[in-house]
Amino acid sequence: MEDDADWDVRLLSQMPGLAKGVRTLSNIPLSKHQHSPYGDDWDIIWPGHCGELPPKDDFRTYIISDDPTVAPQSHQPWLMGVKHLPEGSRVIHRVGGPICAFGYAVSLRGAQKILYWLGIKGGDSLAIDNGLGYMCRNREMGINCWSVEPQLFNHHRPAGSISKDSDINQKDPAIIREKAFTDVIVWSARLNLAQMIMGSEDYVKQW
Repeated sequence: MEDDADWDVRLLSQMPGLAKGVRTLSNIPLSKHQHSPYGDDWDIIWPGHCGELPPKDDFRTYIISDDPTVAPQSHQPWLMGVKHLPEGSRVIHRVGGPICAFGYAVSLRGAQKILYWLGIKGGDSLAIDNGLGYMCRNREMGINCWSVEPQLFNHHRPAGSISKDSDINQKDPAIIREKAFTDVIVWSARLNLAQMIMGSEDYVKQW
């Protein structure tokens, strides 16, 4: 995870749905023993990005419906794979074209492919998120990547100078953000840190 990533306080309840979706799309029966809850046929699982495009050559999806942790579509700034679905929908699909890498998982097999392609085959000319996205989109080394929309991890925007938002996009430090937020995260862990420390369940809901 990136150091400024944020997620919903209900993250642990979200992960079984992601695991079931990856296993289902990988054609691995839920009853079949695997080392990973996501099955053993994946290289990258990408639940933290800032925008994604479903692939053009694989239209299979696994849909989670009526999910209370899904932000209203009016508060999903990059809405692609779920815009045709009812509110409360989350979609798992093969990686198409993600941007950013707020949170992602790599299997041992996936790490080997990434190191070979980026480090030896010469695919290291891109930023890491773009490089991994290129690998996944073009199935370099036969890499097998899965994504989820809306994402489970996102970039937290703290109160204060907006120049703190990014090390690569310099902004005017004199511009001040009055209120912190995290796009697409309903019960932000960062905004509810005090509640979690104090054992309170009076969580701040962003919308």
